[in-house]
Amino acid sequence: MKSTFNRNYFIAFILLLVIEVLIAAFLNDGFIRRTMGDFLVVILLYCFFKSFLKTNSITVAIVTLIIAFTIEFLQLTDFLKSLGLKHNILVLNRNSRESRQGFFLIPRQNFSA
Repeated sequence: MKSTFNRNYFIAFILLLVIEVLIAAFLNDGFIRRTMGDFLVVILLYCFFKSFLKTNSITVAIVTLIIAFTIEFLQLTDFLKSLGLKHNILVLNRNSRESRQGFFLIPRQNFSA
């Protein structure tokens, strides 16, 4: 595994990162946010790794897939709770209005009556 810089993959990484940020900022719910965002982030990881590593594409794809599967599995468990981060403002829950406010660093409000 040789370390090098590939400009084309890095440009693809930056473009995908911008798209991911736009999806997170402007889409609160729906198919694109829930499904396409996860799909694009896997490609984003692949482009990031290929930007700096000159190695076999299959190896990078397998490592990226293992990372993606691990993250998806951890989302099914109480991993954040075991780390004590369940209610951390930086941890985003896609279905929570309070956490979306935390994403934009808007102070949390008490929504109870």
